[in-house]
Amino acid sequence: MSCFLTLMRRCAAVLSLWALYGCAVAVEGARPDTRLTTCITADTPTVAFCDVVAQPSRFDGRRIALSAVWMPVVVSPAIGDPACLDTDGQLRLCSPRRSGDETEAQTALWTRLYESERADVTLVGVFRSNRPGTLYGSAGQVFAFDVDCIERIDGAVPRQPGYFE
Repeated sequence: MSCFLTLMRRCAAVLSLWALYGCAVAVEGARPDTRLTTCITADTPTVAFCDVVAQPSRFDGRRIALSAVWMPVVVSPAIGDPACLDTDGQLRLCSPRRSGDETEAQTALWTRLYESERADVTLVGVFRSNRPGTLYGSAGQVFAFDVDCIERIDGAVPRQPGYFE
């Protein structure tokens, strides 16, 4: 079973890199930036994805504003950063999970993300570090992020016809 999970993670990393680098060339189709400034409070630190996955226990269970890259992986979305590779050279990914308790504006932003191949985002919520034997998302991500609010979407590239269909 562990060989299967390792294979799934490596396939997801390859697909993620393709999504990040191969599709990012179509930036002329990118939509304008969207920002909601009501999400971050004075006590919510903004943290880069690489910093969080470098020290996951430091952020486990904490509410943070996470700056990352949104991308589709296999059949579900993931957030990550191409600069954050693990010791095996694999892309580290995090599974974003919706709170379900959203305003109409937040629901519209989620729709925009799901229609994107790639976007730079700041998501506000609670980071979940790897628990032994626990994997998140379709690609077996070892981290999860319970999203309360989408703070920012920059440079969203719309999906091309036939993308992951």
